[in-house]
Amino acid sequence: MTIAADIKRATAELRERDPRWFVVKRLILIRPITHWMHGVYLRPSNWTKGGFYLHPVARILAVPARKPSVPMSGWNVSVPDSHDASSWKLAWPKCGEVLADVVLNKLLPEIEATKTPDGMSSYLKRAAFTSTIAEHGAFSYALAGRRPEALELARSIVPPGTFGWDDEKSRRNCERLMRVLKRGQGATNGAFRRLERLSARNFGVEKWWRWEPLVDT
Repeated sequence: MTIAADIKRATAELRERDPRWFVVKRLILIRPITHWMHGVYLRPSNWTKGGFYLHPVARILAVPARKPSVPMSGWNVSVPDSHDASSWKLAWPKCGEVLADVVLNKLLPEIEATKTPDGMSSYLKRAAFTSTIAEHGAFSYALAGRRPEALELARSIVPPGTFGWDDEKSRRNCERLMRVLKRGQGATNGAFRRLERLSARNFGVEKWWRWEPLVDT
């Protein structure tokens, strides 16, 4: 059996309990996808065949993704102590049942709370680096028409060397965002629609993505 087939088998109970969930390679996501991509990521283990680490996923699609890219993930979620298992394994007989319990009962409320700019900001502060908090927060506020807050966060990351050479991409993204914001919400919505479509295509989720502006022009 292939890894793809194993993942579909291990997530079958989750998808049966909540039909909104679907599988794209190692991403298990909630449909529909509008501005944020929500779900969990089964990151492969380098040590155990068929083993994986379970991460919540909450990503704003308008932020251009680095290539190659994996979705922005949160903390590693362990198998509950009540089960006699040290780690997640696709071949574990209870994998599907326990995965569904953990995702729906523990992770889903926190994942769904990120569907607003403030909810996303709260999640980022617990799960991301400082530069990512500023970048993704700026894009979230811009999407919601909260231009002063978006500009403040974008400006915090624009000065060269603010967060080190590794975050040069984030700095350039925020520079471009600031230029778009100055042109008004109409231009912002237009730019975000194009960026979201590109990200959805890159992650292989374009068929489940749709554009619904949060703020009309």
